Amino acid sequence: MSGLPYTVGDAVRLTCNVTDAGGVPDDPATITLDVTLPDGTTVTVPSGDLVHASAGAFLFDYPSTMAGQHTARYSTTLPDGLLVIEFDVAPSLDTTSPHRPVYATAADFRQVTGQEPPADVIRRLANASEYLDELLIGCWYDVDADEEPTDARIAAAFARAVCWQVAWEDLTGDPDGLGLVYPQMSIGSVSISRGSGGAGQTGTAWDRAAPRLVTALRTAVDGRGFPLFGKFPIVIG
Repeated sequence: MSGLPYTVGDAVRLTCNVTDAGGVPDDPATITLDVTLPDGTTVTVPSGDLVHASAGAFLFDYPSTMAGQHTARYSTTLPDGLLVIEFDVAPSLDTTSPHRPVYATAADFRQVTGQEPPADVIRRLANASEYLDELLIGCWYDVDADEEPTDARIAAAFARAVCWQVAWEDLTGDPDGLGLVYPQMSIGSVSISRGSGGAGQTGTAWDRAAPRLVTALRTAVDGRGFPLFGKFPIVIG
């Protein structure tokens, strides 16, 4: 697990699968989880906080609070065993991102897309958040002191949107929307032809949006049932 781009504040999922001598999943008599932090201190997770997912399967979402390398240790008895998990945590987005607010984390990216985050996921999520802000000009929603939406459903929609935007940029290899200037382009074995705009035209901000970003915003409804974009449809192109 070492090397994954978690950031301070992310929940790091620590899983443990216990089997008997024959390889059959088996619940141990006891199980403990300790996490050694970068400063050398150790946090002991109460056994009651571990999630017993199924026979022999346990997990815990560790809330990271410190940058650096962490070492987690699951210890079990009957059957006896020891599992060591190492993971790295990068500094908080608050001190490393080029844009605020940032609507998603590396853990969100993994959850939403099912893919491992790219090495520069912090910067790219921040850039996608800045792009999302451009698309949201004219929209009304409540924000907190950090300019992040206070409604949980809107916040979740924003997180999905920026994650899918980063994944789409990976798929197309065109994070800057060059396809709007050059309507036909090839990226490896993928050939893309855009019908809107001609050579030398920049198109609209929506033209370089990931299809699933558009879906996330079109379907975004707050806790009161009000859609983010009101009764008016989003016009793309």
